[in-house]
Amino acid sequence: MNIYKKQYILRKYMRAFAAICHAEIGREYLVTNPLAIRKRHLRSFFKGMGIHNEETFLTSFHSHLRGVLQNDYVKLCSSLERKTVAERVAYIQSITNEKHRLELLVVNEYFYRLPKGGVAAHDYTWAIFKSWAGCKLGYIDFERHWKYVEDILASVRRDYEDWESYLTGFFVGVALLNPDDPDFASIHRIQDTLSRLLKSRLSPLHGVSIRR
Repeated sequence: MNIYKKQYILRKYMRAFAAICHAEIGREYLVTNPLAIRKRHLRSFFKGMGIHNEETFLTSFHSHLRGVLQNDYVKLCSSLERKTVAERVAYIQSITNEKHRLELLVVNEYFYRLPKGGVAAHDYTWAIFKSWAGCKLGYIDFERHWKYVEDILASVRRDYEDWESYLTGFFVGVALLNPDDPDFASIHRIQDTLSRLLKSRLSPLHGVSIRR
């Protein structure tokens, strides 16, 4: 496959992952055309996330490459392993740190129900989006950007069977990042948007498959 055809295909995947990012942050108007963002809007968006310059951007980007959220998930799971359902409930109720207790509640809710990739889908999605954004903003070299996308996509295909399992992992990642959402309003909104991403004929997800 020549390089131009490869980049054309990878860009279709980038559109799919970027659409998932927009679904999480509530920018549904960008879901069907997710890469249509000007540089100044990207900078403003990242500023709202506390990312103000190249250094803070790359720190955030590399945290996704390292799988920080997935690593946290694995640690939480390990504290519940080898326990019966009743023992897990009792253990969680005994935790005095409220944030930690709520994180364990999220993990326990989906115990044994996630694909082998766990919540890595959240890291993968944002890593691909930030690779594209970083290239657009001049923070990441053009050729390195394409290599990042290709390598992350290989990890996605290793860890997930299809978009449904991928979005499940992504959604639980969102829930794990927002365990103290008082009424779960934002979580339910994101879940609804992700569900529509799977079903809509206009969804960028329909243009590509996780499996080759």
